[in-house]
Amino acid sequence: LWAYRRLYDPRARLHLVGSTPSRRYLVALRRFVDDLGLAEAVRFAGEVSDAGLAGYFAGADVYVSTSRHEGFGIPLLEAMRAGVPVVALATAAVPATIGTAGLLVDRPDPSRLAAAVHRVLADPELRDRLAAAGRRRVAAHGLEGSGRMTVDAIAGVLPARPVPCG
Repeated sequence: LWAYRRLYDPRARLHLVGSTPSRRYLVALRRFVDDLGLAEAVRFAGEVSDAGLAGYFAGADVYVSTSRHEGFGIPLLEAMRAGVPVVALATAAVPATIGTAGLLVDRPDPSRLAAAVHRVLADPELRDRLAAAGRRRVAAHGLEGSGRMTVDAIAGVLPARPVPCG
């Protein structure tokens, strides 16, 4: 956010939604935000209801994930289901989760992340294309799509011809 505000939009805001791993982490994060001079631009929403989360997604311009330890990435799918374009750090399972339905950044450089966010916000066609691709990606991760991906993954490791036993 600090880089984005300096390079592109000094009025940009960040909403951090969800629980934090510990009180100490939250205190350190708030201190970091204060040290960067972003106290008025960052809202710590904490845990919210499903309706509250839907409201945040409805008002979001872009969803940014810089997690280095993301598992499957349910929040990524939630954003895509809501039609919110995703910009994410290409680590762990994130590339496999979003495929081409978001912009992936190869390293956690603030200016690269800011440029990716700006690219999404400045290009309505890209934004619409990512939102549509995100919805398709979510559908692919549904029960039917996941079953197909599982069969394909298993088929990919099986030998081309049956191996005789015995």
